[in-house]
Amino acid sequence: LKMSLPDEAQTPLVAVEGAALHPRQRQSWWTATLGACAVVVFASAAFLSARRPGSPDMVADLSSQSCMQKDDIQIYKYTIASSKAAEDGKWADETFACSFRNVTDTHGCADLGKTSCLPHTMAYNLHFVTNHITAAGEKDVAYWDDFMVKEHGKMEKFNAFMDYRMSFYVPDLTDFAVKMYSKADENVLLRSSTDGATSTTWYSALLMSPSGKIFEVMSSRLNLKALSETGKGKKELSANGGAVKSWNDEAGSCAATQNPATDLLYSVSELDDWYVLFNKASEGEGHENFEGMMPVRNNIAVSSLSKTQTFWSSYFPSLKLGHSTANKEDTCKSLSWSVPVYTSSEGFQISTRFVENRESGIKGDHTVADFIKYIDSVHADNASPNKGWDAWYDRHLGLLFNDCSLDTYMTKFFKNDVAFNPHGRDGTTQVTQSPTQHCWTEGVEGYGLEMQGFYDFSFRDCYTIFDWCSADSSGKEFCNSA
Repeated sequence: LKMSLPDEAQTPLVAVEGAALHPRQRQSWWTATLGACAVVVFASAAFLSARRPGSPDMVADLSSQSCMQKDDIQIYKYTIASSKAAEDGKWADETFACSFRNVTDTHGCADLGKTSCLPHTMAYNLHFVTNHITAAGEKDVAYWDDFMVKEHGKMEKFNAFMDYRMSFYVPDLTDFAVKMYSKADENVLLRSSTDGATSTTWYSALLMSPSGKIFEVMSSRLNLKALSETGKGKKELSANGGAVKSWNDEAGSCAATQNPATDLLYSVSELDDWYVLFNKASEGEGHENFEGMMPVRNNIAVSSLSKTQTFWSSYFPSLKLGHSTANKEDTCKSLSWSVPVYTSSEGFQISTRFVENRESGIKGDHTVADFIKYIDSVHADNASPNKGWDAWYDRHLGLLFNDCSLDTYMTKFFKNDVAFNPHGRDGTTQVTQSPTQHCWTEGVEGYGLEMQGFYDFSFRDCYTIFDWCSADSSGKEFCNSA
């Protein structure tokens, strides 16, 4: 395991909103200028003078395409827009032993709940962001958080919004389950599934953060006798014949997509070994008698798995989507990809699973499709290729790109009208000399992506530094010194 970590776990000052011209508006403007050839030529010349000649609107050359096919990508972060960021962060610290460490000065423009899971080894970042400046649309983050809290209720039954979650592994779920079942203010949805290939029974405990975010703790071991000694445990087990309720018996859960073993790349014994390895150097972190939990998966609900697959395959071809599941009615489908975590020299991989659930009945005011459509509409109003920002950009995965420049990806985003905004800092981090350049993109299906890597300045000659309090997220400019 690499023991020296990047400054702020490879995360710079995060940006805020910009009032950007949307791509569709930009296209209409171009259409309006087509009345005279001279006007077109003039507009083109003015456009190109602001950027490196020809870079943004030309197809990437063959070497760039080849690089993207083979790029070395790692994962380092799971970030969530939250109306209670600091409270969520402290809850994650207490619940999962993810160390709460706010190290970013937002100058009062945002509240943060930055945590690091297994901080001295894996250092997987779990971040919550409450941004006070950037646009979130008519229904802001707090509105949707309140809706989710109401929808999840006492965590007595599944709903499709629970497919948005981060998953942890522990060798034995007993201590955690008993602890949660013994707390009057904590509600847990406990379910089981069986891996057909190994006949292993898996247990999943789903619980909710203060702002309504869902998390999962999974294991193949659970002492039912110990659980039955709690009031809640006794009641639930008795109602199900002494066993933990199966996902197969949970209406609307898309049971095939819930099995923890579907896209895990490791056996139980291998997961146990990784858990021990990652925990060795994280002991003594102030969590007495409670070892840090091991992140293993990010789960993302989508309304269209085909659209999701097209996006990831087109823009990040080195990520191989697989582990496909689907029911006979085609109402439940999932796909996933797995990449190494950025701190593991041995290559421990974390999965990201995308789930399309058209089986779940939602009694509330919104569906997952409604939520995604709303986020996309906010992006349409506030972001476009190479500019803009909104509050939902703080809802993203963090990926590290080691081989291809970020300019390579931005060129393709720009050509295909994908909203993104690059920001960075000149130079490298103090600890590991890692690059400090980033690009945020709207992603797909309302779920964004933070890309960390390096600029080769083939897309632009100059970039800007993050500014939490800037209306368009742009701070001071730095340029190519080569």
